[in-house]
Amino acid sequence: MGCSGLPTLSRFSNDGRLFGQDLRVPQNVAELRVGSEWAYRQHRDDPIVRVRVLRIGKERPFRAKVRFVDDEFEGREDWVPRARLKAPWGELGSWRAREEQWEAVRHAAAPTSSSPEYWATDYVLSFVADLGVEVGCGRNAAVLSISDPDALADLVGLTAEELGSDAPAFMDNDGSLVAPWATAERVARCVAPLRAKQLLADIERREAEARWRALHGYYYEVGGGKACYRTPEDCAELDEHWQPGHDLVRKWCGAEVVNRHDELQGLRDEVVRLSEILERAIRELAWAGRTSIAAKISREAGFSLETARASRDFGRRVRR
Repeated sequence: MGCSGLPTLSRFSNDGRLFGQDLRVPQNVAELRVGSEWAYRQHRDDPIVRVRVLRIGKERPFRAKVRFVDDEFEGREDWVPRARLKAPWGELGSWRAREEQWEAVRHAAAPTSSSPEYWATDYVLSFVADLGVEVGCGRNAAVLSISDPDALADLVGLTAEELGSDAPAFMDNDGSLVAPWATAERVARCVAPLRAKQLLADIERREAEARWRALHGYYYEVGGGKACYRTPEDCAELDEHWQPGHDLVRKWCGAEVVNRHDELQGLRDEVVRLSEILERAIRELAWAGRTSIAAKISREAGFSLETARASRDFGRRVRR
């Protein structure tokens, strides 16, 4: 589930690494050599210190035995996980520069994760996740990562340079574009009209489910397989909170597209309503003994009636 509570998004890039992970962390034993020196940091806010690799572990999770080089550690040795070895000591400068770039993007202006703008942007961008587009979570909330900037730029009608024009965007070590919130929202506004059909259909499905929950509540599973019940009142309050995000997505899709969608939905609803009236009339005629007339009307209604029934039944399944 995304930081906003909706929708569900993967926080892993296409190659399986965690969003924003330090790419220079040794990924396998072959990258470490006994005697090599590395920049070590235990926690995110701790200072970087110099260590020398003494032994390389064979068990999982992968660790290495290191000696802390600086005199203040008095020859301390320890087995440490590879994630604490940030970069070869000789590459410390470039590693620090990348860290500073990430921090600048993380601290760029952004809305809160509970705002309609955040939800709408995160939601719309999930529809181009196949292009490696994702908004981060946790400390990377509101950070946009695009693994294939050229493909996305082609889709939205921009150049790759225009796509990365919002400071402090930068190209990361793996060739992905890391950009601030301003880029994320700008891209979402461009994507929405291009994915309007899918977005509007999914919003409609979500709202149908929300209406059902507001009437009946629902059970959900918590730890240990235990089921908890959320009341209709709680559901209505929660769904009301997210409704402005739905409305914003519709706005980004474009008034003309939304009007066509609403008109089509209105026509579907009217067909379903009339089909139900027709079905009742046919049943009443049959019960009154006018079976031949009932059969004739049913035949004349033909495929249109069957189509309306299917549409109505599908709507009921969605609302369950």
